[in-house]
Amino acid sequence: MVKYCFELVSFVIMKKQEELKGNDMKTWSALQVVDWLRTYNFAELKENENAEELTQMKAMKLLYYIQGIALAAYGKKLFTEDLLAWRYGPVVKDVHDKYSGMRGIVNIVVNDYDVNENNGIDPEARKNFEEISNDDDAEVVLDTVMEFYGSKSAIELMKLTHNETPWQETAQSDVIDPVLLQTYFKENVLN
Repeated sequence: MVKYCFELVSFVIMKKQEELKGNDMKTWSALQVVDWLRTYNFAELKENENAEELTQMKAMKLLYYIQGIALAAYGKKLFTEDLLAWRYGPVVKDVHDKYSGMRGIVNIVVNDYDVNENNGIDPEARKNFEEISNDDDAEVVLDTVMEFYGSKSAIELMKLTHNETPWQETAQSDVIDPVLLQTYFKENVLN
């Protein structure tokens, strides 16, 4: 099943790359990418009453897949920060610090702005979502990750990452080597 999923991810990325006109993927901050994920999830929550709010833990695991696929497909990071191998899987420290103590990270108060169904997502997250969505290569990576990993729970994603070489071969609390991540995703996901 996992191998089949990896083959589908590879196929989808190849097809979407063929549609692009050679745009260069920009590098964003992990917090901007999380804003993209938050905004995506906010829309999902409005459309689907069974959708679950994005958690900090799930966002961390999605960042791992985003970075791995970006490195494998384009040879560069989608976000600048390092991924760390923590006990419960890959983590970006800046994201952890910002959302520390929170479970859900969508319907929250951001800079005195109460994110909810009536008010909408916070303006900063909306701006980051729009800017990243205009980066065709980034959009391919993000859409692909959401298509194949977005419906999985944080626990399912944690279990997946714990069975993958980049997390397994990195000492706890150390930086996951981007070359190791790129190699793993090239050989096992985008093969």
